[in-house]
Order: sequence, then C-alpha cells, then structure tokens
Amino acid sequence: MRPKLRLTNISAAPLTHGVNPRCIQKSGIFRLPAELILGILAYFGDPHRNILHEKSGRYGSLEPKAVERLTVIRRLTMTCWHLRNRLLPVLWKHVEGCNMYLKHRSHGPHMTSRLGGGLYAQCSYLLLNPTIGVYVETLSVDLYFKHAPKDLMSKFIDCLVRLPNLRTLEVFSTSHLSPIPRGLKRKSAKFPSVRELAIGDRTAKFIGSCPNVETVTAPIQLSLGGANVLSSYGKELEKLKRVVGVSEDGVRVVAQGCPDLQEIGIRASSGIVYRTSEASAKIVKSLRSLKRLAVVELDYDTHLFSSDELDEIGREVYKDGRDGYIKEWKRLLIPVLKDSHSQERKFLRWTHSENHWYRYPSNGITDVVENGELEVFPTTSLIV
Repeated sequence: MRPKLRLTNISAAPLTHGVNPRCIQKSGIFRLPAELILGILAYFGDPHRNILHEKSGRYGSLEPKAVERLTVIRRLTMTCWHLRNRLLPVLWKHVEGCNMYLKHRSHGPHMTSRLGGGLYAQCSYLLLNPTIGVYVETLSVDLYFKHAPKDLMSKFIDCLVRLPNLRTLEVFSTSHLSPIPRGLKRKSAKFPSVRELAIGDRTAKFIGSCPNVETVTAPIQLSLGGANVLSSYGKELEKLKRVVGVSEDGVRVVAQGCPDLQEIGIRASSGIVYRTSEASAKIVKSLRSLKRLAVVELDYDTHLFSSDELDEIGREVYKDGRDGYIKEWKRLLIPVLKDSHSQERKFLRWTHSENHWYRYPSNGITDVVENGELEVFPTTSLIV
C-alpha cells in the first residue's frame, strides 16, 4: 500500500514550532541525492511500451499509471532548480502522443481531438524550447488526426527535425481517415539520429527520412504495400540490418531491395499454414538471396493450427500442431542459415500470439545453428 502523505500548512503554524519557508530554501533541503530521486521515480515505474503492444485495445493507449508518473515528475520539476535540472531529462526522455486509457476508440471526436491537441501542444513546446528537445530519445505517436489542428502534421515534422538525440521513432496511423504524411515529401525532412523505427503500412514513408536506421519493426504487420516502400529506399539504407514484422508476401520484395539484411522477422498468416508448399518455397527462395543472413524469426498465430481449412498437405505436416509446424520450418530454414556467408552466430526464433490482431512478447524457443547441430533453449528476450 502506498504511504499516505499529509501536507502541513507552514504559514499557519507559529514560527516557534515551525520553520520559516525562507530558511528551507537557503538550507538546501531540496538538494536530494541522486539515489533518492531515482528511488522516488522507481516507486512509480516507467510504463513506456510500444503503443501497439498495450492490451487495452487493438492499438493501445496510455494507462493511468503512465499519466500519474508524468504528473508527479512534472510537478517535481516545478519545485526548485535542482530537481528541475535532474528530472527534466527523465520527463522528456519518452514522448508519447496517444490517447488516454480507453477500451475502444469509439468515444467520438472529443477524444481524438484531445489526442491531436495534446501532440500539437507537445510539438509547440519543443519548438519553442530547443534546449528541452535534446532530452528526447523515444517518440511514440498515433497519427489519428481527423479532428486535430490542420497544421499538426507540418508542426510534427518540424519538431522531429529539431530532436538531435532521437534514437527510437514509433509512428503509426490507425485510421484510414488520417492524412498521409505529405509533409515528408514537401520538406524532404531527414532524421539522421534515428536508429530504430517502428511503423505501419500507412506510415512506411518515414523510412525514407531515416537514412541511418538500423532496425525497422512493424508491430502488426508490414504487408506488400509497406514492403514495397521499404524496398524502394533499400539502396539508401546502408546501415539497415534488421527488419521485423514482414508478411510472407512481402519477404520477396524486402529481400530484393535490402540484400544486406542480417535479421528478418516474418509474420506468419494463414498462407504459410494453408498453402504449405507454395508459401514456404517462395519464402525459402527469397531468404537464400540474403547472403549475410544470421537470424530468422517466425511469428505465428496459435489458432491457425486448429482451423478446419487446412489442406491435405497442411493436415499431414501440422498434425502435431505447433511442434509439427516448428519441425517443418526447421527442415526448411536451417539449410538457408548454414549456407549464409555471415560470420555471426545464427539463430531461428519462434514467437506466437493467441489472437490474430495482437502481437505480444511470449515465451518461445530459439534454435542456435552451430556446425549443423541445433541447440534448443527457452528464452524470454524475444522481439515481436
């Protein structure tokens, strides 16, 4: 149970039994050790996660504890210069432009306007205070702008350009009513500091603005349309090593456009299970063109194995469900990794989700390919 704190009205108490507020400021009582400050913050915890990984809804949202933590830190920065200097980097390390805790996004234009308005205010503040922008390392936004200010996109792009230490950019568009990010083309904006990029099909154009990106992730799925955009920028992305979340239809396109990939993650939909011979042959052929490939990650939905739509080949291969599925793909993918020219340690990773729409980190297995032998061990550090 959290401790209950009481505020004392110092001004109302006699000076003989209290302390003069001026003495408090001069005594340095607010000069708390860094360990104590970090302990206070650890008490609230950092709820930052990818906005598409929340269990509150398909596209996620900020939970109340996230808002509570931000409120506490913001108020602490207003107490004295010492806490302000210590906590401003913590307050602005993660910037999230997503809605409050909602089960569904059926709350009408009020909440969507609040969402866009909140991001607009954050961008405006960062533009007016460039010294604050240096603290931002992660930016997560949902471009649901139907009821937002008209110039929100241009202000958002201007803000991104002025974040010199931005390392992780997570940008999605969860509604077909949201505008396509035209501001990227108009200004040819570049964000050279971004190393990790999380996108969806509708926001894939942000890839072209991150020339130094090393990891591209699609938390739901990067379908053929998004894969085409990624492939078109492949020659410009010299540092790109890892792409996670590609659909089986997009593997061929990504492999052609980014031949130097070292890691690739595939979202297995019904095609991989129902059309075993067709889908698997295309994927294996595409992966063989990646000469530096070291890691293959395959994510699947558990409900696929219980479907009545399996063809004759599928029923035979996957008669043992998940075990049969993994066994079959080991047979197909291990030779691909063995033939790769990569000198790195080679892995096969397996993840799964219980629902078609959600991609949760889960306890899966990782196969280590060494000298043609497999070492299987449990792992919890899987990327989805």
